[in-house]
Amino acid sequence: MSQIYTNTLISSGSHHQLRKLNTRMDLILEATRKNGGVYLYANQQGCDGDRLYYDGCAMIVINGNIVAQGSQFSLNDVEVVTATVDLAEVRSYRYPPSRRQQASKAPVYQRIPLDVELGNTGDELDPVIQPSPFIEPRYHVPEEEIARGPACFLWDYLRRSRQAGWFVPLSGGIDSASTATIVFSMCREVCKALEQGNKQVLEDMLRICDEDKDSSWRPKTPQELCGRLFCTCYMGTENSSKETRQYVFRSLISSSY
Repeated sequence: MSQIYTNTLISSGSHHQLRKLNTRMDLILEATRKNGGVYLYANQQGCDGDRLYYDGCAMIVINGNIVAQGSQFSLNDVEVVTATVDLAEVRSYRYPPSRRQQASKAPVYQRIPLDVELGNTGDELDPVIQPSPFIEPRYHVPEEEIARGPACFLWDYLRRSRQAGWFVPLSGGIDSASTATIVFSMCREVCKALEQGNKQVLEDMLRICDEDKDSSWRPKTPQELCGRLFCTCYMGTENSSKETRQYVFRSLISSSY
């Protein structure tokens, strides 16, 4: 067994806010760019049973460069990212250019020896193994975050609360219209996960739609799934205008196709 010396930072539990990934990424990249080292970022994914949604996006960063990044919005319960890093690059990165006066002022990093083996050594050394290439950070545009973040939250909350769907009174205003749009976005994410063969999403979907575990029914479109999970009513009053009634009527017609 070989002794490995490195510095590893692990974080967890950062909830989602609009454009927060950009700030999070800048902090992690700047920390490792300034001090060197390997940064393992592990974040929860899903709702916390209340109002927060954790957006995942696990990543591995070495010396200010990303070598692995997970998805930010996903219906997966668990997502694992891996990368191959060369610890000698960390030590080389931390050495100052000059070994004279600058070396005497260089900060001393604590090293913790671990009696473990990372990778193949000795007779099993594979010369083909190389460090993972650097990749560019992946960001969603604000519109994607608004559509996918709340949608993933709604699905996780729905399956954990063991309810049968969502009921939204439509008033014709922006609030109810936006909520209805987010519910449809949730159905799109569910259908996408089904196409990718996510067994947990399939099991939850069949249970929520009151189907047997062995049922062969699958929604052909997000609209079909939305028809099983989403119920609405017109919440009009004597003060509702003719335009409001027309908007609600059009929304009901659109949601039925």
